[in-house]
Amino acid sequence: MSVLPLTLPPASGNSPVSGTPPDFTPPSSGSSPVGETPTPPTYVPPSSGSSPDVETPPLSPPYSGSPASGSSPLVGSPLSSPLGGSPISSPDVGSPLTSPTPFVPTPTSSSGGSGGYGGKGSCGFWSHHDLKFPSILSALTSVGKVFGGPALNIFGSQMTLMKALVNSNQDDYSNLARQGTASLLNSYAYAGEFSLTPEQVLDGFNKALDSPESALQQAALFERANNALP
Repeated sequence: MSVLPLTLPPASGNSPVSGTPPDFTPPSSGSSPVGETPTPPTYVPPSSGSSPDVETPPLSPPYSGSPASGSSPLVGSPLSSPLGGSPISSPDVGSPLTSPTPFVPTPTSSSGGSGGYGGKGSCGFWSHHDLKFPSILSALTSVGKVFGGPALNIFGSQMTLMKALVNSNQDDYSNLARQGTASLLNSYAYAGEFSLTPEQVLDGFNKALDSPESALQQAALFERANNALP
């Protein structure tokens, strides 16, 4: 016995069940249909010579504003000169050097101190009139050679008669050398007028070298005799 297919009546407005319905999936809201391939966006390169827009990063201190094109930004304030107060003046270059002042013996009194020359028998007179030295004596002759004996040990060979006259030291032996030299010159230059002979001067000078006290006493005797000359 054959079986007949069952056929249902279609709903109102619908296609009959029999037959193959079209393969269709409704699209979701805002999207393209499933059966249609979407077109990807097309990249358009920038025109020649132009750069893409790049966001400029924010500036950070100590810059202020945007630096001008091609120039370096200034950082802080320029350093000031370290000089303080008045500028140091440059030394004069090429100024002539001052020549040293030549030594000029200070005029001495009869006692050997500063002041006038004194009388013609004083130390000051002889220290400025070496041309009047007696021919037997020279201003460059050493005290040790002239007086001999212990004088050479005390004064050495470097002290000349002129150095003894202009020596401003006030120790006992320097006073003796100064006044004794003047007395020896007077004994030769003013023989018969001066109170002492050359032999007396030489003898008294060498005996006074025994001690500073003796030198001081004999220097005073020589000074008195020297000042007695007008």
